[in-house]
Amino acid sequence: MQRHSQKAKRVVNQKPTKNKCEGIRDQFKSLDWFGQQIQLTYKGEDSYKTLIGAIVSTLLICILIGFGVFKALYLFNRINPEVAKVSLLRDITNETDNNGKIIKQKIKTDLSYQKCGDKLFQFKNPKEVIEKGISEYKCITKDDYQFQGNYYQDKFEYLEIKLWKCIDPSTATNKTKKCLDRSVVDSYFDQEVFNFAFVNTFFDLKSFEDGFQIKTFIDDSLFYELEANRIKKTNFYIQLQEAELEDDLIQFGQSKDIAFHQITEQRYYDDQYSDADGYILAMYMRFDNRYDIYTRKVYSILELLGDVGGLKESLMAIGLLIIGFISQKMFISDVMHEMYQVRKYIYEPENEQQESQQDQHGDHNNIRNMDNKNSWSPRQTQGRPQKVFQEDVKQCRLNQAFKHEPRIDQQDSMRENVDLGGSMKPFKMSQFNQDLQIQEAIDHNSVNVGFDDSINKNANKNELDTSNLKCEVKDEKYIKVVEDHNAINFKEKQWVRNDDVNSLLVSFISRMRFTYDYTSIWQYVSQCLCIRNLGRLRNKKYFKKHFIYHKGEEKLGQELDVVSLIKTLRKFRLLAQAMLSQKHRMLLRFQRQNLLETTSESSDSDDNNLDTLTLMESQNPLIRLVIYGKLKKMMKAFEGQKLKTVERNLMRGVFQRKLKDFQEEIIDQNENRTLLQRLHGKLIESYDAPKSPLMQQRDNRSKRSTHSQKSNDESRCNENDLEDSKNHNLNQLEEQSVSKLNDSEIDQLNMGPYQSILKRFLIRNTPKNQTIPTQGNNIFKQNDKAIVYKDF
Repeated sequence: MQRHSQKAKRVVNQKPTKNKCEGIRDQFKSLDWFGQQIQLTYKGEDSYKTLIGAIVSTLLICILIGFGVFKALYLFNRINPEVAKVSLLRDITNETDNNGKIIKQKIKTDLSYQKCGDKLFQFKNPKEVIEKGISEYKCITKDDYQFQGNYYQDKFEYLEIKLWKCIDPSTATNKTKKCLDRSVVDSYFDQEVFNFAFVNTFFDLKSFEDGFQIKTFIDDSLFYELEANRIKKTNFYIQLQEAELEDDLIQFGQSKDIAFHQITEQRYYDDQYSDADGYILAMYMRFDNRYDIYTRKVYSILELLGDVGGLKESLMAIGLLIIGFISQKMFISDVMHEMYQVRKYIYEPENEQQESQQDQHGDHNNIRNMDNKNSWSPRQTQGRPQKVFQEDVKQCRLNQAFKHEPRIDQQDSMRENVDLGGSMKPFKMSQFNQDLQIQEAIDHNSVNVGFDDSINKNANKNELDTSNLKCEVKDEKYIKVVEDHNAINFKEKQWVRNDDVNSLLVSFISRMRFTYDYTSIWQYVSQCLCIRNLGRLRNKKYFKKHFIYHKGEEKLGQELDVVSLIKTLRKFRLLAQAMLSQKHRMLLRFQRQNLLETTSESSDSDDNNLDTLTLMESQNPLIRLVIYGKLKKMMKAFEGQKLKTVERNLMRGVFQRKLKDFQEEIIDQNENRTLLQRLHGKLIESYDAPKSPLMQQRDNRSKRSTHSQKSNDESRCNENDLEDSKNHNLNQLEEQSVSKLNDSEIDQLNMGPYQSILKRFLIRNTPKNQTIPTQGNNIFKQNDKAIVYKDF
C-alpha cells in the first residue's frame, strides 16, 4: 500500500545540478592550455588563405629556418658564448683576538732552494720544462707558504727574493776575505741577466670539459738586466680569480664555480745601490686584493626557442603590414562572391566613344556589326574570363513582357527607351546573348551533347529567336525602372503567363556573382580610393565596382553582427515552433541529412560544388546549356498556375528588395492615390477567392437587377453597371490618357457589388465630353455631369 501511495517523480526540464567534486573538476579543467578553440570555418578551413600570402609566408619561413639553423649551430657547437669579466676589490680585514685586539705577527722564514730539474718546477709537461732550460733554474723546495694581507695590515705574508753582492766586512784581513775584488764583482753583475719563470694560468673560453677550463703555461717573460750600482725592485702581484660557468644546454640558472690563480701585474722600481743594502735585485711576491670574476654563459635551448619565436612574431608583423590589407580585402571579396549577386553591366568596359561612332553610322553599319558579333564559338567563350562579361547588352526590348499589361504612369518613360512600333536597333553580342542562344537550343533540341563540333555548328547556325526574350540592358536607370514595374506587376498577379516567366529568366541571366580581384585592390591602393568619396563617383564605371564593394562590406558587417545573428536564430526558432508541431520537430531531428555515412550522394553534399550561379558562369557551354534548361523548366512549371502568396512574394523578391505590403498601402494613401488604384489587387483577389453562400445570393440578385434595368431603360445608366469598369481604366481617365483594356481584365471587374462605387468615381473625376469605354459595344458619354448611355 505504501508503494502505491508514493507519487511518481515528475520529470522537469531543468539544468542538472553539480556536486562539489564535479565543480572542482570543472574549475581544474579551466587551467588547460591546450583546449581546442571554438571558431567558425570558411569552406572547411579555419583560416582564409591567399596566393600572395602563401608566397610571402614561404619567404618568411625560409628566413626563419635559416635563422634557426644558424642559431642551432651556435647551440650545439657552443660557439661565441657570452663572457663577462668584472674586476673587484677583496675585503681584507685585520684579525682580532678574543679581546678584540688586532693580532700583530712578524714572522720571517727562510726557504731553501735548489736546481729545478724536471720535478720541482710544477708543470704538467716536463718535456717543455727541459726544452726551455727551466730545469737549470733554482726552485724552492718547500711549498708550505701562503700569501695574504697587504702592506698596511698587521698580518702580511709575502715571499721575498733578493740577489746579494758578495761583500767582505771592513775588519776582514786578506786571510779572512771570501769575496773577490769589488771591481771584479761589479763587472760580473753588469754582464748578467736575472731570469724568472713561473706557471701562470688563463681562462679558456672555448673549453667546456670539466677540469680543463683553466689552462696553465710557462710564463718566462719576466727578466732583469742587472746593474752593479742600482737596485731593481719589483712588486709581483698574485691574484685569486673566480669563474662562474653556465655550460648546460638547458639552463634554469644553474652554474659551476671555480677558483684559480693568475699573475697579470708587476710593478718595477729602481733605487741607488749602497753597501748598507747589499743587494741589487729584490722581488716581493704578494697577494693582490684585486680580483676578477669571469662569467661564461652558453647559448641554451630555451634562448633558441625564444629567439626563433621572437623572430617569427617580428616577421609575422612585417608580413601582416604587407599582406594583411590584401588578405582582408580578398576574404571579404570571396565571402561576397559566395553570397551576393550583381548585374553584369557593372563589369562592362566603357565604350562611349565606340557607341557614338556607331550612332553616327547608318543602320547598314549597325547590321553589319551585329552580324560580326553574332559569330560565336566555344573557343571564344573559353578564352574569355569567367568572372565578367566583356560586352553586355545595352538596350532592353520588353515588348512581349509589357504588351498585355501596360501602365500609364510608366508609359512615357518606357517609350523613351523602347521602340514599340519601329524596328529594333541591333544590339551587341555578348555572353548574355550566347546564353540566350543556349536557351533557344534547348527549345529546338539542336544540341548534340557528345561532340563539341556540333555545339559550335549549332551555335553559329541557329539565329537568336527574340520573339520572347528581346532584351538588352541599356543602363542602370532603365533596369531599375523595369524591375520596379515588374515588382508592381507581380504584386497584383494571380496567374503566371509566358511573359512573366521570361521576365524572371531575363533577371536570372542578367546577374552574376560579385568579384573583386587583385587588380581591383591595386586600383584601390594606387588611386587612393580610401580617402576619396566613392559615393560621388559611383556613377563612373571605373569606381562603380569599388563603391559596390564598400556597400557589400557594410552589409556583410551588419549581417555578421552578433545581435543580428542572435535575432535571426531566435526568429527561425520561433518560426519553427509556430509552423511545426512537436511531432514534426521530432521528425526533423532524425532526418537523413544529419546522418554520417561512408558513402553519400552528391545531392546531399553541402560544399556548394553544384551551385546554380557557379554553373551559370561556367566556361563550358554544355554546363551552361544544362543549367539554363533546368532553370527554364523550373520557371515554366509556374506557367498557367495560380500563384500562392508565398510564391508571389518570392517572385516579387526577384525585383524588389524588401516586401512591406502594409507600409506600401499607407504610403499610397498618403500620396492621395485613387480609391480604385489602392483596391485593385483586393478586387482581383476577392473575385478569385471562394465566396460564401451569402455573397453568392447577393451577386445573383445584383445580376438579375442589372439585366432587368438594361431591358427597360436604355437612356440612363444604372449605378450598379459602372462598377464593372476596371480600376486601371479609371487611372487612365484621371490622368487624361485613356488606353484600351483587355477583355479578360474587363471581365474580371464585371462585378455587381462595386458598381455604385465606380459610378460615383466616374461622375466626380471624368472630364466633360469624355467617352467612357465599358463592357461590350456600349459606351458612356458625360456632358455636364449628365451620363448618357448609348448602344451601338
